[in-house]
Amino acid sequence: MAWRRAAVASLLAAGCATLHEAGTGGSGHWPDYDAGDEALLAPFLACASQAEFVELQQGVDMPRLVAALDDWSAVLVAAGGEPAALALHEAEGDVPRARAFLAKAEAGAGGASLGKAVGGVAALVDEAAGLTAEVVEAKLLEAEAESAGSRLPADPVLLEQLRPRADAPPTGVPEGFKPWKDYVAYRERRLAELKAGKKVEGPLVWDAYQRMMGHFARGLAFEGTMVNLLRDDAKLPRPKRRWLGAFSQPSIETNVGVSKPGVSGLRYADVLVIERDPEQPPRFESFSFKSRDFSGFVKPGPVATQMKADAAAALRFYGETLDIRRRPLKYLGPKVQIHRVRLVYEGGALKPDLKLLPEVLNDVQEDIAGVEVIVQ
Repeated sequence: MAWRRAAVASLLAAGCATLHEAGTGGSGHWPDYDAGDEALLAPFLACASQAEFVELQQGVDMPRLVAALDDWSAVLVAAGGEPAALALHEAEGDVPRARAFLAKAEAGAGGASLGKAVGGVAALVDEAAGLTAEVVEAKLLEAEAESAGSRLPADPVLLEQLRPRADAPPTGVPEGFKPWKDYVAYRERRLAELKAGKKVEGPLVWDAYQRMMGHFARGLAFEGTMVNLLRDDAKLPRPKRRWLGAFSQPSIETNVGVSKPGVSGLRYADVLVIERDPEQPPRFESFSFKSRDFSGFVKPGPVATQMKADAAAALRFYGETLDIRRRPLKYLGPKVQIHRVRLVYEGGALKPDLKLLPEVLNDVQEDIAGVEVIVQ
C-alpha cells in the first residue's frame, strides 16, 4: 500500500497527459503489460476528468491492456469512465475498495450515476456504437449460455431455497453493489424460466458470473476496437485497404439484427459491410469478433475444436442468406446474400502458441468452408 500511495502521488504530479506523451512501450514506460494490475491501473488514478480518462484509453492498445488485467480491473478500465477513475483514486488503487466507493456513490445518487460506472449491465450500453440495451441483453444471453463456469443445479425447488437477496451480498461484496443486484435479477429470471418449464441450464454461481461479465466486457471492447479499425480501413484508397478492398464504397453497420430460416430468434451481427456504390454489384460481408483466451493451450486439438465451433456458428447465424431486420435497411429485402463471413479473434496476450496457428487455421478452413478465420 505504501508503494501504491507513492505511485499515485507521483502520477498525480505528472498528470495523465504527461504519461500519455511519455510513450506506451519499452522498458521504463507505461504500459508494461507484464507489470501487474497495480502498475497498469496507476495512470488511470492520475486522471482528474472523464476526458483525460478517455484520452488515456485511446492512447493505448486497449484489448491488450484489458487482457492483461484481472476481470474486475478490466471492467473498471474498459467501461468505468470518470466514476471508476475517481473511485480508483479514492481507494488508492485497491479494486475491492473502489467497488465499495462506487456502490456508495450509486446509493447516494439513487442509481442515476451508474450509467458509466463499473460492472453493471447498464455500463456496457453504448447507443452510438449500436449497443442498445436490447443488443447488450441479447449478446449477454449468448455469452451466458456458452459460459463454462460453475453452475447451480437446474432445480427450481433448490434454487428457491438458495434464493439470493439484493440487500444481503456475500462476504467481500459491498452492500448496494450494482453487479450483485444484476446477479440477483439474473437468478430471478433463471428461476422463473425453470419454473415455466424452459430447457435452460442452472444459473452460474456468483464467482463464475463475475468472470463471465469480465470476459463479456473484454469482448465488447475488442468489438469496438475492430469497428474503429474497419472504419479507418474504409477511408483508405482501395488498393491500400487490408479488410475492405473488395468494396468501392463500403458502409459499416454495427450490431445489425438478422434472421434466417431454420434459425430461431433474432441475432445481432457484430458488423455488416454493405456496398454503397450504385455502379457496383451488390456486395455484403459479415464480421464476427471473438475474445477468447487461447494463451494456455499447448496442443492444436482443443484450439481447433473451439474455432471450428465458432466458425460454424458464424456461418449459420451471419452467413449464406439473411433477412436484415434493422428498419432503415429493410429495403435490402428478406434474402440478402452474404459474400464472405470473417471470424476475427483478439490476439495479443490471448493468442495461442504461434507455432500452433498455421496447423489450426488450415484445419478450420478445410472443415468450415465459407468462413475466413483470422487471429488479429
